Amino acid sequence: MFDWDRYSWIAAGMFVAGIALGVAVHEAFFFLLVGAYLFRPALLAAGVKKPFADERQLHIQYRSGNIALIVTVLALIAIAINEAAQGRPADNYYLILCIGLLAKALVGVVMSGDYRRAGLRITLFIGLLYLTFVGLEHGPSLGMLIEGAPGIAILAVGLLGMRWPYASAVLLALLGIGTLVVFGVFGGVTISRIGVSIILSLPILAAAYCYLQIARQPREEGTDVVF
Repeated sequence: MFDWDRYSWIAAGMFVAGIALGVAVHEAFFFLLVGAYLFRPALLAAGVKKPFADERQLHIQYRSGNIALIVTVLALIAIAINEAAQGRPADNYYLILCIGLLAKALVGVVMSGDYRRAGLRITLFIGLLYLTFVGLEHGPSLGMLIEGAPGIAILAVGLLGMRWPYASAVLLALLGIGTLVVFGVFGGVTISRIGVSIILSLPILAAAYCYLQIARQPREEGTDVVF
């Protein structure tokens, strides 16, 4: 009777369950309704696109996703400005904004398929950004070199990955997990700490993934240095 696939039935089941919870006045109904709506787009984003998506649908999904991101970013900025104007902290809104944009940028770089260039760019960006903040805080000094050691280490690991990608993948994975634990668990679990830990660790783990993919590929001549 209905030309639906199993994914449509799963989404419909989530929707019906959400309505049932709404009738029961349970706040979880909203999350189920959102999940039902995002279920199919999430599958498309994950690469599960058969048998229910053709090129036209994928193009529509791409454009609508970008428009939705822009609208969400503008809404978050407006809410953050309003909260700050009324004397209330807007840090959580800035965190959400940074996480969303960071995820968008990282996914775009990684999905390009050029893992060698992506891994190098990510590590160079992280290391140089860290050194820039340290330099602005301390200026040219011995303290800048000492505090900037993590940034220098990330740059070195990124360049190391051009010849020994597996070693860089392991080192970056350990660093990313350590960053996630230190900033997200130690010192108390709060929304701010979780957000900061994600912002700091996500690019490092993405770079580790890129170098792991490089290590799995056959080595090609002339691919030691790219940018």
